[in-house]
Amino acid sequence: MIKVFVSSITCLPAQASTFSSFKFIYSMATVAFCLLVNLKPAVACHDSEITNLIVVDNGDGTFTYTIDLTVDVGSFDGYGYGFALVFSNSSSLPPTVLNSPAFTPQVTRPGYDPLIGYTGVNIGSGPIPFFSARYGNRSDVLTYETTDDWFGMGSTDYSATISVTVSGCIEEISLDGDFRSLGNAPGDSSCITTISTGFTCCMGPTLTGTVDATICPGETFVYFGTTYDENSTSGTELLSTPEGCDSVVTVNVTIDQNCCNPQTSAISGPTTLCSNATGNAYSVINTPGSTYTWSIPPGATITSGQGTNSITVDFGLSGGQLTVFETLQCGNGPTITLDVVLNPLQNLVITNPVSVCQPNTVDLTNSAVTSGSTGGGTLSYWNNPGASTPLNNPSAVTASGTYYIQAQAGNCSD
Repeated sequence: MIKVFVSSITCLPAQASTFSSFKFIYSMATVAFCLLVNLKPAVACHDSEITNLIVVDNGDGTFTYTIDLTVDVGSFDGYGYGFALVFSNSSSLPPTVLNSPAFTPQVTRPGYDPLIGYTGVNIGSGPIPFFSARYGNRSDVLTYETTDDWFGMGSTDYSATISVTVSGCIEEISLDGDFRSLGNAPGDSSCITTISTGFTCCMGPTLTGTVDATICPGETFVYFGTTYDENSTSGTELLSTPEGCDSVVTVNVTIDQNCCNPQTSAISGPTTLCSNATGNAYSVINTPGSTYTWSIPPGATITSGQGTNSITVDFGLSGGQLTVFETLQCGNGPTITLDVVLNPLQNLVITNPVSVCQPNTVDLTNSAVTSGSTGGGTLSYWNNPGASTPLNNPSAVTASGTYYIQAQAGNCSD
């Protein structure tokens, strides 16, 4: 019941009473109570904290964080409505909370509505305006917002574990726990707790360099998305890393008027297929102004793309070698080859074995069981249709049931 009186009482000087003894007691009680209120911190969210942090470097400029946290909600706070995690660094590239892989979508507490996770333009999607007022449209913030604008997440401490993947370098993670029914939109900065990740991010351009390239007439040189050719032979590129360590690179391209041998890239496309495979795409890197001459194995057909850097091929029963050579205005390039292997299609025919009486067994490896099958693949025996649980001793099956046989040749199976 103390919480009700704290929110409504006003500390006044002692007032006179008809009975002097009552006057003394009333005065002392009022003074003592007011001292208690004045000395007690009015905001309990001061004790919100991140209690544990696990960081996984994904090797692609992203990091996955597992964060254990507690939001302090006390009797002087009313009800809590959620919290926010702010990811920050001192570099020129702010971090970004990724939606894929997905962050923890929601956290729950028995008896209360869940807290839903939001980032970027979705921050403030819940009914409490404090979130959008403080962090609206920020991609470096992950909020967890109640769907209940009355009781929220309750009026006692709230603990949760959050998993989130962030692109870019993170030096600090802050937990903002000041989303309270007795709070306000700007919030109380003393309710924000911050921990260091141990990383140090770069502040600005740190490296300079030069890239020199020589191309033939009609060719292009592409450097980090910028295309250079006869009409554009130099430029400056600013390269940024997820850590914010930028590099300034000067690109110089020389046009060799005497070159007549285009350097064709390797052929990209599938190299192992099943016989009669259709719609298979093969390509080399395109050079503007070049034409490309393709050849294919016997029995195969180029259905589209002859003369260009990309073709579509339907195969027959046998594989072989694809070739292509590139022709520029001043000559032909080398012949580029790619070997394609075709495995036979598998057609597995099953004849159920004759029933036997125990203690006799059934031999599933008997050729009569798969008589009529084609493709010549290797046979394997399984307990389930997904072929994840092998059947032990298929030549001597002792129990009645349904078993599965698979024929496999390379990537072709039945």
